[in-house]
Amino acid sequence: MPKITVITPSYNHCRFLPARISSILDQTNQDFEWIVIDDGSSDGSQKVWNHFCGADPRVRLLFHDSNKGLSATTDEAIAISGGEYVVRAESDDFCRNDFLQRLSEVLDSNPNVGMVHALTRNLDPAGRAWFGAGAHHFPTVVPGETAFTTIVLGNPVSGPSTMVRRDLLETIGGFGSPLCMVACDWRLALLASKRTDIGFVDEPVGYHRLHAGNLSRDAAAILWESYAIVAEAFEHIPLAWSLPSDLQARATRAVTRGPGTALFMKAVAGRSTDTALSIRRRIEEVDPGGTMGYHWWSGCVRKGLLGGIALPAHDVAARHLRAETVVGAAAAR
Repeated sequence: MPKITVITPSYNHCRFLPARISSILDQTNQDFEWIVIDDGSSDGSQKVWNHFCGADPRVRLLFHDSNKGLSATTDEAIAISGGEYVVRAESDDFCRNDFLQRLSEVLDSNPNVGMVHALTRNLDPAGRAWFGAGAHHFPTVVPGETAFTTIVLGNPVSGPSTMVRRDLLETIGGFGSPLCMVACDWRLALLASKRTDIGFVDEPVGYHRLHAGNLSRDAAAILWESYAIVAEAFEHIPLAWSLPSDLQARATRAVTRGPGTALFMKAVAGRSTDTALSIRRRIEEVDPGGTMGYHWWSGCVRKGLLGGIALPAHDVAARHLRAETVVGAAAAR
């Protein structure tokens, strides 16, 4: 049985599949199985999967007749897999060819680490990189309590660059949950940090495409799921931990100032006053006082500037700039 299981739920990402497929099949660590489930695509994706992977013994292809959703499809794939380490590789993303090697090395060397993540670079649909790869400069191994505090206040763990031990994943209950359909990776990281230490690779080994079809564009789902995830995260905290007494309140307020201001400004930009007021009322029910004062309104201004000025300006600049060779090569595939 291969040591690593790669899981790919796929839905209507036909144009991104060649880059995704080559980025997995060309890995330097070939000790993997790849389970792909196309979740009822209608754009010809199944033909692409069959063309590139139909005869490859490392790849198992399954096709749904109708769409079952990301969480259900991911957990279905995990149930029929057998690798000791599990990676979820979304069909619209891709990765460096040493992705599996770099992450698995951390798990191999640190039995106390249940999840390892690396940096992720964001790309536009054509494969042009956003400015900078970002950096957190964490140590290779972060104690669970420290990791939990960092993750709950502002998640640095990116799904496209994450690997988790199967036994930990089974303990948590898989990727899916009725609690969330969009922010599953954040929930998984929080639950993992309450059980094990977290590993980190300070390099961008994964690449995430930003496009109109991203589930992460659902601002409303992200906001309300995030509040629920924070509440769940503080259940059954390990007895040996000594978290700050106000940490849950700070984490809830961080959601308000992040996804909360984003959703509110989206309604404002759409000139829907009633919707904007309704959002504020709902936020206040979860986080009393969260939509008052300087921090709320400054967050709204930042979100307005980001949506109205920074993103369009970046799109113009990105037409003339390329990222490192691996990104440019993948964009040309």
